Amino acid sequence: MTLMQGHNAIKASSSSPFRTTALLFVVSLIILIVIIGMVVEVLADIPVHCIHHNIGNNEWRLYISPPLYSLQEDERAQSIQRKQHIPLNCTRMEREDVDIARVVKVYLQLPNIVRSENKNGNVIGTWTMVYDQGFEITLVQNNYEMSMFAFSMFEKVNSTSELIRSKCHQTFVGNYRKSPYGQKNAASFGCYYAEKVYPQPTDVKVSLPINTLLYKYYDPKNQGKGLNVNNDPSFDSLADELGLDLRLMRTYDPKEKFKTDRNLIDWINTQSDHLGWTARSYSQFEQFTNEEMERMNGARSILVDKSDLKKPENNPILEEETFNIASDELDLTPPLPDNFDWRNVSGENYLTEVKNQRSCGSCYAFAAVTAIESRIRIQTKNKLKPLLAVQDIISCSPYAQKCHGGIPYSIGRHLRDFTLVPESCFPYTASEHIPCDSKCSNPPYIVKVKDYKYVGDFYGAGNEENMRREIYRHGPVSVSYLVYPDFKYYSNGIYRHSGYGYPMKKDRIKHTNNGWEPTTHSVVITGWGVDPVTGQKYWNVMNSWGRKWGEEGFFKIARGQDECAIEAEPVAFYPQVIYTNA
Repeated sequence: MTLMQGHNAIKASSSSPFRTTALLFVVSLIILIVIIGMVVEVLADIPVHCIHHNIGNNEWRLYISPPLYSLQEDERAQSIQRKQHIPLNCTRMEREDVDIARVVKVYLQLPNIVRSENKNGNVIGTWTMVYDQGFEITLVQNNYEMSMFAFSMFEKVNSTSELIRSKCHQTFVGNYRKSPYGQKNAASFGCYYAEKVYPQPTDVKVSLPINTLLYKYYDPKNQGKGLNVNNDPSFDSLADELGLDLRLMRTYDPKEKFKTDRNLIDWINTQSDHLGWTARSYSQFEQFTNEEMERMNGARSILVDKSDLKKPENNPILEEETFNIASDELDLTPPLPDNFDWRNVSGENYLTEVKNQRSCGSCYAFAAVTAIESRIRIQTKNKLKPLLAVQDIISCSPYAQKCHGGIPYSIGRHLRDFTLVPESCFPYTASEHIPCDSKCSNPPYIVKVKDYKYVGDFYGAGNEENMRREIYRHGPVSVSYLVYPDFKYYSNGIYRHSGYGYPMKKDRIKHTNNGWEPTTHSVVITGWGVDPVTGQKYWNVMNSWGRKWGEEGFFKIARGQDECAIEAEPVAFYPQVIYTNA
């Protein structure tokens, strides 16, 4: 089974008019639905849940195909541009259809070391989890760097069941990229998949689908009452892992119009001195259905105007080292300033415009693109102010699920393997039904990333200090966090989850050692500050819900305490602009 077939089989099995059986998702997505309180098709990612201990401290065999195509270092931008129209999508292949050229045995040592053969082997690279969806391996051998990514495998338990089985000892077919070490533009591409040498019983997990766990389907005759789980011991372990009291769940008709929770807004504002933030209603929300609100998790406003980038003279390929980077003028010696934001560095604003994802679950793409646009401005000291095509990622990336979610880190991989065109070349439509070849055939420039990483070098290693230093030195970073129902009403102040009216156990917010924290929405941190009155530390964050939401599209959130997992998975991108008509 391919990744696409697995995902489509889940959708096809639905008999619900609201397509809720598409949501047979593991713990991460269960939390998403629970906290929003709706059972609809949402930012899905893929229905698999494999974490560090399933993957790490184990021997794996990597089954690698011969190269399927190559790019040479001396090929000019036109050749690179042509290749970006045809992303290699190995995820559509069956494992038995992969022509295996060689098999490599490795040991993935926690937290991020790759050894040859077994735990006593030589260090030959690094690895990282990519959320709970899959893992990426980078091998460095014989003056070559080989980077591989695949999603972990899942399947339906049987044709009539709604249960999902995560198979953490295997992957679907994924992509690899092999480059001469230090040559970022020369590469060969192919397919691979991985299997654990010694699988364990705990590698196979059967996950209760969201609509079985909470509500079979939305049923008006049930008058909004959910599944009674008071006396069902099968829910105990899930309830413990989620930190939620499943007995208190409620449901909504996804096709009904969204209704503002004015009681919640009023309560937050009565507690604003304690909480540190205020709430307000957004009239534009009520034109949307519950399903549309779930997909966008925010307000609607107009996208920024499109504009083309002017080509500078005699500089066909622009790299980071070409410019006097704005951050070069900053003092990088400790300590960092208490207040800093790329909106105002010596009176200069280096950030791109606030955008709006609308009803498409594309926050992951906006978070990546917004950070990249801003970093190009920083690299060039605002000489270049690109607007890039989020639609290019939604329509073309083999590493994301279009309008049903994705992971910013995976978009870094997409833009290392392929490229991104200007917004004017592929305008955003908030639709996943636009073919990849709809983009213009001769864009004036394209953007790649020379490198990308989780801050701290692997998933789960981010923290306040290394995030601040990365932002200060290179520019905004993409982050993901857990969106609770109160957040959509944020008006101003320093957000902390209020905890009002939600089925949360008192010990819900706590760190565990499984290396995974649930997150549901992706945004961009642009800087930080300290409240002069309360001393509360905060992050400055750009959202993708338009300028009519929050503080003109921004919000502040508590810093240094991993509020809503905001510090769990920061991602940094290092972009490169290539002019194609040089």
